[in-house]
Amino acid sequence: MNRGSRYATFGIQQIVTRALGKLEAFFGRRIEAAKASGQIGADIHTEGAARSLVALTVGFRVLARGARDAEALRSIKGAALRIIGVTDTTRI
Repeated sequence: MNRGSRYATFGIQQIVTRALGKLEAFFGRRIEAAKASGQIGADIHTEGAARSLVALTVGFRVLARGARDAEALRSIKGAALRIIGVTDTTRI
């Protein structure tokens, strides 16, 4: 790898890290708001749940490009909702 490529890769890594951090912060804010309003349990670990949701979101986007069928994607959605304590998904 030439020197320019290494710096370009580092720049991309910074952009991705920043974007994922913003997504995690977004999920964290939404989880805290849902806890405050009683929509989800106060026992949900905000940081862990937010990180897990980021990982599922990234994975979901990859899998939705045709690697998995609709039923598999619904299953992943269910797993994501269980992370934040949602078990009744009839309205979602």
